Amino acid sequence: HMVEWGEVDEILHHPQHPYTQLLISAVPDPEKSIHAELEGGRKGEIPLWTPESCGCPFAGRCNQAMPRCKETLPPVSKLADNHFVRCYLYE
Repeated sequence: HMVEWGEVDEILHHPQHPYTQLLISAVPDPEKSIHAELEGGRKGEIPLWTPESCGCPFAGRCNQAMPRCKETLPPVSKLADNHFVRCYLYE
């Protein structure tokens, strides 16, 4: 599932979706300890996604997840001319 898309430079330097932020924080940084905690996320199982599944598939790893994130897939929100996100934080 795509939760954020658009211009690569914009997403890499200004990620808006909490899961995108978590993924970018997981990129190895030679100046940080390998034991440093990832920013903005929590460990959680990524569920097996089936046609019967509902909600955001990344809600279990999101530190800003709301109850409705587990109930229905968020709508697409346009943040800029070529920057879109699927998250209730931006509706």
